[in-house]
Amino acid sequence: MKRILVVDDEDDLRDFLTEALQEQGYSVIQARNGREAFRVFKSNRVDLVITDIYMPEEDGLGLMRLLRTVAPRVRIIAMSGGGSSVGMDFLPKARELGAMSILPKPIAVADLWATVKTVLTMPCGQKL
Repeated sequence: MKRILVVDDEDDLRDFLTEALQEQGYSVIQARNGREAFRVFKSNRVDLVITDIYMPEEDGLGLMRLLRTVAPRVRIIAMSGGGSSVGMDFLPKARELGAMSILPKPIAVADLWATVKTVLTMPCGQKL
């Protein structure tokens, strides 16, 4: 069973993503921010990290940098609700830092499932 780490500071969204992924048979662990996620990642086997970008304590971009220091080939999907209309489109930067795919919020369940399935079957380092 593939294990996915879901990182988001919004409890409702984190729970929604967790339930949607569990429906597809994935094991899911959660973290509320990048700092907590890094601790969880270091003590668990994780096949994929799905992280929000804008979070308190340690944002998703910082988390991605930290993850690359201990697991350069970890699969990452970045998500963000900040758009270019408000000058906060961080998803291109997430791609630069190695996100294999990006998901703009709000996230449709079908898009989540398709993206996760694809990323888990892609060679590490390849981008969708």
